[in-house]
Parts: sequence; C-alpha cells; structure tokens
Amino acid sequence: MISNFYKNLKQQIVLLVCCFSFIAHSQGLQLSDQAQISVLTCGSGDEMYSIFGHTAIRVQDNLTGFDTVYNYGMFDFNTPNFYSKFIKGDLLYSVGEENYNDFLATYKYYNRSVNEQFLNLSLEQKQAIFDKIQYQLATNERFYQYKFIDNNCTTKVVDLLNEVLEDPIEVDFEGNVDSQRNILNSFLPKNYFEKLGINLLFGKNVDKENDKVFLPEKLMHSIANTKIENRKLEQNDITHYTKIENEDNNNWNTIYFFSIICLILAFLSKVRFVQILFFGFIGILGSVILAVSLFTHHSELVWNESLFLFNPLYFLLFIGKFQKLSIKFSAVFILLFLITASLTKILIILPLLVLQVVYLFQLYNKKK
Repeated sequence: MISNFYKNLKQQIVLLVCCFSFIAHSQGLQLSDQAQISVLTCGSGDEMYSIFGHTAIRVQDNLTGFDTVYNYGMFDFNTPNFYSKFIKGDLLYSVGEENYNDFLATYKYYNRSVNEQFLNLSLEQKQAIFDKIQYQLATNERFYQYKFIDNNCTTKVVDLLNEVLEDPIEVDFEGNVDSQRNILNSFLPKNYFEKLGINLLFGKNVDKENDKVFLPEKLMHSIANTKIENRKLEQNDITHYTKIENEDNNNWNTIYFFSIICLILAFLSKVRFVQILFFGFIGILGSVILAVSLFTHHSELVWNESLFLFNPLYFLLFIGKFQKLSIKFSAVFILLFLITASLTKILIILPLLVLQVVYLFQLYNKKK
C-alpha cells in the first residue's frame, strides 16, 4: 500500500513538472537571433466561409526547433445557435496554434494555395509579436467577436504588425483603393450566387472608400508594398503550394444562368399561383433582411437599401383593399432603391429587379 502511495505521488510530481514545463515553454520562450516571423496567405476554398482565403502567422526558430503557426480563424461549429450568433455578430472566434507541417499538409489536402512572406523585423520586434500572441493564448484575449470586415483573421494580424512597426503597414496600393463592396466582389468572378447573396445582405456601409487591409490577399500585397524607414517589410517570399484549378466550368453559377431563370419566370408572370409564390418569396426575403439589419451587430448589414426592394409589405399585395396602395408603394420603393444603391449593387441584382417590375406590372394591369 505504501509502495502504491509513493508510486502515485511520483506520477503526480511528474505531471506537475510537465505542466509547469509546458507553461514556461509557451509563455517564457526567448527567441534566438535565428528566429523568423512570417505571414502565411492561404487561397480560397470550396466552402463559403473559406472563399476569401485565410491569414496566419508563423514563428520559427531553427536554434530551438520551435515552429508554430498561429491563426485567428478558429471557431466551434458545435456552438449553440451557431448560425444565429454568426449573423448577429455574437459568435466568438479565437486564436489557435498548430504545428507548421500539419498546417501546410491540411491546406495542400484541401487544394488551397499557401504563400509565405518572411518579415524584415528586429529581434525585439519579433519577440514583441511572439509575446503578444502568447499572452492572448493564455488569457481571454484569445477570443474575439468576429466581424466580416473590421475584425477577422487578417485584421488581427494587421493589428499585431502595427503594434511593433514604426509606421503602420501600407493601405494605399493598387487594388485596395476602392469601395469595400467592389473589393469583395472582385474575389467572386465565378461565384455569382454568392456575390448576389452578399450584395443583398450588405448595406450602405460597405460602399464607403476602403481605408484598411481586411482580406488575406490584400495583406500579402500590402506587406510587399510596405517600407519601414527605407527598408522593405518583406524580406523574401516563398510559394509552398499552388492550387490545382478544376477544369469543370460552373456555367450555372453566373448572372447569365440566373437571367435565363428570371426570363422563364417572367413568361409565367400571368399565372396567379406563380405570382403568389414570387411575392411570397419577396416578402420572406424582405423579412429576413429586415430582421438581420435590426438585430445584427455587424456594421456591414445595417442601413440596407435592399429593404426598398424586398420587405414584408409585399405580403399585402394579395389583400384586396391594400393591393392598389401596395403596388404604388412598391413602385416608389423601387425608385428609392435605384437612387440610393450603388451602381455595382444595382447591376448585380438587375435580373431580380427587372423580374420584380414585370410581376408588379402584371398585377397592376390585372387590377385595372
């Protein structure tokens, strides 16, 4: 019995030593003069959440064998009410750490490109970045409320860099001087339906001229263009993996395919049952957009002029005493949308806008 007691005591001591050794390793590690800090830019994936790519930061020290990737894109799909929290803006993201080789293997497996930019930093700046990350991992600062543009995996890395650099990283460079809406749309040339959804949900706030770096590829270009006290921030860059493009053409995910669908629906605009389905869909879509814009914490989703086109008032179109008045209000709303919306948004939504006008015209003629 005594021997079992000493055996258990020994196990507890070993466990405590291991725990304290881990804490000391993660929080008190001093980087050597061989340490390097680099930014990893990963290309787009097939899922909607990965379509704009990903940013991570790598800390490597050949002298100690330390090689870890930190990224601010960690989230838990098992979070209760995941999607409602994501839309509302209450979903917590966090910084996570991963062995570099495992990180690279994962992105290769999912056929997503990986580019690495080594940063021209002093040892003190490298240590400051590393210490900040370790502090975040050890405290509640590891969690943050995700925002589409203002607070994401890229902006968190930008914040880290700007804390230690003498001057902030470059924002004014080709491709980054435009409205935030246009910058987002430029990454969706082959994803029309995703582009349509984003532009329907995003309001006037994304039509302002961009003043930040908020997308992974833009950060890659920013680092390449940034000079700090007459030295380039980018020391050198390496492409570790290039995405193998799929030769299959998604001819259905285009504005032309959607226009064909709208044309077919236009021919059916005189059918009463189809009218009910169409305006019912418009009313439901409007209710969703209204609810999102009222309750979300995402600044991108408020002040949404899409509500002029899609709103719950369309449910009144089939109530006799409200029908004529509803048609007139709808015409005014369409005009207000054309006045307030950006040209980019109008052109993207145009097939649906024209279809809506056709259905209102048919309803108006029938009422006469």
